[in-house]
Amino acid sequence: MIGRKIGISAAVVVLLLVVGGFALNAWVHGWLRGPEFRALVESRSGRALGGEATLAPLVWSGPSIFSPELKLTGTTGKPISSLQAQQIRADVNWRAAFSGAWHVRRIDITRLDLAIAAAGPQAADSELGAEIAAVDDAARTTAAIPSWLPSRFELDEVAVQDANASLGGAGAIRNTQLTVKPEGAGWIFDARGGKFEPTSILDSLEIDHLRVRLQQGVVYLTDAELRSTGAGRISANGEIGGEVRAYDIRLTWRYIDSAELLDPAWEEKLTGLVGGEAAITPAVGGGSTTKGKFQLTDGTLTGMPLQDEIARFTRSPQFQRMPVHELSCDFVTDGSVTEFSNFVIESKGLLRMEGAGRLGPNDAISGTFQIGVTRQTLQWLPGSQEKVFVESRDGYLWTTIQIGGTLDTPTEDLSSRLAVAMGEQVIETGTQLLENAPENTREAVDRVIDILSPLLR
Repeated sequence: MIGRKIGISAAVVVLLLVVGGFALNAWVHGWLRGPEFRALVESRSGRALGGEATLAPLVWSGPSIFSPELKLTGTTGKPISSLQAQQIRADVNWRAAFSGAWHVRRIDITRLDLAIAAAGPQAADSELGAEIAAVDDAARTTAAIPSWLPSRFELDEVAVQDANASLGGAGAIRNTQLTVKPEGAGWIFDARGGKFEPTSILDSLEIDHLRVRLQQGVVYLTDAELRSTGAGRISANGEIGGEVRAYDIRLTWRYIDSAELLDPAWEEKLTGLVGGEAAITPAVGGGSTTKGKFQLTDGTLTGMPLQDEIARFTRSPQFQRMPVHELSCDFVTDGSVTEFSNFVIESKGLLRMEGAGRLGPNDAISGTFQIGVTRQTLQWLPGSQEKVFVESRDGYLWTTIQIGGTLDTPTEDLSSRLAVAMGEQVIETGTQLLENAPENTREAVDRVIDILSPLLR
């Protein structure tokens, strides 16, 4: 009798456990499919991204969860101002719930549109911690999340087929494939394909690859390789962020067609392949400072007023369309004023210029340069070697030239000095001819006219 009672009691207990298990399983599944779980996902998404998130209703299929859309509105002082993700599918490892974690193996997103806020004041770490705690408390209270359910989220990978981002005034990224993975206390973002559209100079750049690490409020651009039209390449690395929103970006560019950098007024005047490097850092008092080196090779220069003057004076039409074997300088700019030094431009066998100058607002230009030309070039310029180009070195005869005006209408003092030197030489030569050959006046006049001809054209 006792054994029978024990057996019946055991059967009842087993039955209750089975029924309870099914009931608990049904309740958990109901809770996961209800608004409470969606509220939890919204709160954690908002916490991770720094804003208020709204998630469309969830659709379940085995271990996968699908949602048509996630929207986020960023809060003031946070890096993300808005986000919209479409067609989201998450692959969940439900067994991890027994170890106290919601473990998501992978999230696939068909399209992501992201807007990054312009640089501004960021919340301090202590403020961020308080905000996160407040969000978690509010979410748990509002969603009535049982304390025995997992409270920790783990994510292995996010894959986006079509990612687009506006970068707070620095440009935009279009149609790239993006992968996001956690790494320690931070995140790694890998982008391949698509385009980067900067706000200035180059129209667009193809993204070969781009890797960014986000950790403790600092963005580390660890490796970026971009391609322009043709063989042009741009590499970048650096960091943005920190307590004072500091940044230090380093760029290297090579084999870029000058037509991609110059405005239409200059495209026909200067051609060639451009290379160089630069570092962008904050400027004292706001803004940024860019310091670097610039180089152009395999180019041509045409249509500059100084070229026409030299061609006319020297009777050398090759100056009007001058091959450029080297054009280089060091520069520092704050966006409105550019100081350049160690400037060199050379067309071998014709001309070389060296010096330093300044490019200011409204394209105002000023500078002091040394200009060297070959002795053969000066053969038709009487007085030029004796009075103007008086220094000889490196295969050229040199003089100093002052440049002013604007890029479109530059001024120079060389033409007037050459004219004065030629006039003085004409007077000296004419006087000598008249003194030494008074019986041959016709020959003297012909010689003077020949000397004056460059000035009369």
